[in-house]
Amino acid sequence: MKKLFLLIVFTQSIILCLAISDNRQRLLMDFNWSFSQADTVGADKTDFNDSKWRKLNLPHDWSIENEFAEKAATGGGGGYLPTGIGWYRKHFALPKSAAAKKCVDRV
Repeated sequence: MKKLFLLIVFTQSIILCLAISDNRQRLLMDFNWSFSQADTVGADKTDFNDSKWRKLNLPHDWSIENEFAEKAATGGGGGYLPTGIGWYRKHFALPKSAAAKKCVDRV
């Protein structure tokens, strides 16, 4: 009897987990990013114009696109590559139905 009870509880738990996960939507956001290898003032604002920025997909590592420099601040630990600041921006629209919902950025 105890095994039957545990089997029922286990089955109900799985069904509940599946029902909860059906309400979630996962979006792949690796494509169509805008990138600038500069510390751009105002790039954190939603109305910032990044139309002239380079378009790319993630993953991306801008430091390896540069020339190796023996005197780079990173030294050998950073692969003798230059450092600096780069901005990545992504444009997307949420449907109105998502306005009152919680969005979570989990990998």
